[in-house]
Amino acid sequence: MHDPGRDPHSPALQVQVDRFQQWETAYLASVLALNTTMRGCEIKQLRWRDIDFMDERLAIRRSKTIAGERVIPLNAYAHKAIMRLRERAQMLFGPDLQPDWYDFPSSEGYSKPDPTRPMNGWRSAWRSLRQTVNVRLAESYRTHRRSADAWNVGQT
Repeated sequence: MHDPGRDPHSPALQVQVDRFQQWETAYLASVLALNTTMRGCEIKQLRWRDIDFMDERLAIRRSKTIAGERVIPLNAYAHKAIMRLRERAQMLFGPDLQPDWYDFPSSEGYSKPDPTRPMNGWRSAWRSLRQTVNVRLAESYRTHRRSADAWNVGQT
């Protein structure tokens, strides 16, 4: 059985993301976390070479543990988030994205982004966004992680 996924989208959240574009990074990271069981460090290390657009899956090549290295199928929400990241990267760097470039580039939103370095984090943007719309990522993530484990998501 395939996991249908979770959409953290709400009208209140979309209003805030549209109002403060730097929050879109945190939003897209939260969509990936909720729908793939990826850890924050795995999301930040994601590169374009890790995405299989044809088979709609991604590979975690480096993780906290060896067991964390896995292939994850993308549900509709995660796929949409990846496609939005790709669209943003193409607007910033041109249509030919290099495989070694990071999906979440360094300094995005604050200065000239560098796709050869990963983003440090989105903690302050996420905290502000969460306080504004009362989203609780950690609780949702833990619940989804348990659900994903039950569905055997990420098994190769």
